[in-house]
Amino acid sequence: MERIFTDTFITESFEKLAKSQSLTPARILPPQPVHTFYGGAHLFKYNTAKKMGEIALRGVNSYAKNGDELVRIFVTDNNQSQSNEARTQHDKALFAKIHSRLVNKLQTEPLEDFRIDFEDGYGVRSDEEEDEEAVRVAQETRKAIGENTLPKMFGLRIKPLNKTYLERALRTLEIYFSNLLKDGGTLPKGFTVTAPKIENPCETEILNNALTMIENKYGLPLNSIFADLMIESPPAVFYEGKLNIDSIVDAAGERCLSINIGIYDFTSMLGISAQSQEYKHPFAGLLRTILKPLSVQKNVYLVDGATHVLPVEIYSKDKDSAHPNVVVQSANRDAIHKAWRLAYNNNLHSLYNGIYQGWDLHPYQLIPRYVSLYRYFLNDLNNSLERMKNFLASATNQALTSHFFDDAASASGLYNYFVKAASCGAITDEDIKSLGLTCRDFLDKSLRELIEN
Repeated sequence: MERIFTDTFITESFEKLAKSQSLTPARILPPQPVHTFYGGAHLFKYNTAKKMGEIALRGVNSYAKNGDELVRIFVTDNNQSQSNEARTQHDKALFAKIHSRLVNKLQTEPLEDFRIDFEDGYGVRSDEEEDEEAVRVAQETRKAIGENTLPKMFGLRIKPLNKTYLERALRTLEIYFSNLLKDGGTLPKGFTVTAPKIENPCETEILNNALTMIENKYGLPLNSIFADLMIESPPAVFYEGKLNIDSIVDAAGERCLSINIGIYDFTSMLGISAQSQEYKHPFAGLLRTILKPLSVQKNVYLVDGATHVLPVEIYSKDKDSAHPNVVVQSANRDAIHKAWRLAYNNNLHSLYNGIYQGWDLHPYQLIPRYVSLYRYFLNDLNNSLERMKNFLASATNQALTSHFFDDAASASGLYNYFVKAASCGAITDEDIKSLGLTCRDFLDKSLRELIEN
C-alpha cells in the first residue's frame, strides 16, 4: 500500500495534541448541592439551617402529612376528580417512600448550601448599618462553626461589583472576613462568594483579585474561597455581537465554582413585561441552552433560578379571626399547594435539562425541592438498575471491548443518574444492593473504577 500519511506527519500530529490543552480543565470540584438557599443578612443566625428545617417540617405536618397527600398535591390536579391512575398502588408506594425520605432529609440536612444575602435579600441601607451587620454575621458564622450547624456549602452574596456598589461590596467582604478569621478563626468548608449582576470580565477579575488578597492576608491556600457568578443580563452573554460569558468565567480563574441563571433580571432587560416573566419562558430556555454547554466546557456547575411565587399562607389565624377556621385552613392549604406544584414543575424542568441545582427562598420551598428530586430519580430506579446491571456485566465480561465504547455515552448517563441520586439522598444502599455496590461507591469512584473493581 502506498502510504499517504508519513511517520513525520503522525509524529507532528501527536506533538500538537500533546501541546494542546484539554477542553475541560482538570480539577476536582466539591460535590454539587441540590440548591442554594438565600436569606437576608439581617435574618442570619448560627442556627438558621436548623430553623429552616424545623419550619419546613411544620409545613409538611400541616399540608402534606403522608404519601397519599403528596399524591393528591403533585400527581392529581386538585380541580379535577382523582383519576384511577393517580391512585394506583405504584404512586401510593412511591410517594410513601418519598415522604419518608423527605422527612428524614428535613430532620438531618435541610439545607445543602446557604448564602448570607447582602444584595436583594438585604436591600440598600446606610453604610453604618451594613458595617454592623457584616460584623454580626461574621460572629454568628464563628458560632455556627463551633456548634457545627452550617450546611456543607456556605457563603455570602455581596452587592454588585459595578461603579455604584463596588466600594460597598468590597467593604462588606473586608469587614466580614476580618471578623471571621481574626484570633484563629477558620474558613467554613465550601465557602463561596456570590457576585450578582456580572456584566463584564473586569468585574470578575476584581472579585478574583479581592479574594486572592484575603487569602494572602490570612494565610489561606490560593482558591480556597470559591466564586459564584450570576449571569442576569444580555451584555453578560453577548457584547458587541460576540460571546462575552466565556471571558467572564475565565477572569475568575480556577476559583469559579458555578454560574447562576438570573431568569427574571434577564427577561426584564429584554423588555418582557412582568406578567410574561416565568421560569419556562423561551428566553430563559435560551439562557440555559447557552450556559449549559459552557458550564461543562469550563468545568463549573450551572445553577438555575428561583420560583418567585412563594408558598405562604394567605390568612393569619390571629389577624383574620373573623374568618371561620375551616375557611382559613382551606384557603391556606390551596395557596400552599398551588405554589408547591409550580415550584415542583419548575424543578423537574431544570432536572430534565440536566441542571441539578436551583435557588430556594423560603423554607416551604424545600418540600417541592426534595419531592421533585426524589420522584425524578425514584421513578426511573428499576429501569436504571436493570440497565446498569446489564452494562456492568457486559463491560466486565468483555474487558472493555468495543461494546463498552459503543455504549459509553449511555453508560455515562447511567453513572450520572446514580451519582446525583445518591448525592441528594433520593436512593439508599438498600435500593441498589442488586448491583453489589453502595451509594458511597458511586460518590467516590469513577465509572471506569467501578468496572475495574
